[in-house]
Amino acid sequence: PHSIEVDRGVLRTYLENFWQKEFPGKVRHFDLVIRSDETLEISVYLEKMDRNEHKVFLEKSETGLAKLLSKVFDYNRKFYVTLNL
Repeated sequence: PHSIEVDRGVLRTYLENFWQKEFPGKVRHFDLVIRSDETLEISVYLEKMDRNEHKVFLEKSETGLAKLLSKVFDYNRKFYVTLNL
């Protein structure tokens, strides 16, 4: 495994663009934590949606972000997405 330096602002922009494209208007904001072991923790604050939409949001986010992080940032480690309703 190798370590890479990524500007937090650049990473935030990619995440914002991903959700704007996949779920327009559904994300109020999100917090991004990069832990010392380089694990990402992303807490997403959502607009009101029904329970079934939460599941779809989480599944598409986890799958889509894994592809995005791998392709753009060569990041293939664990990351966590939590929803705040």
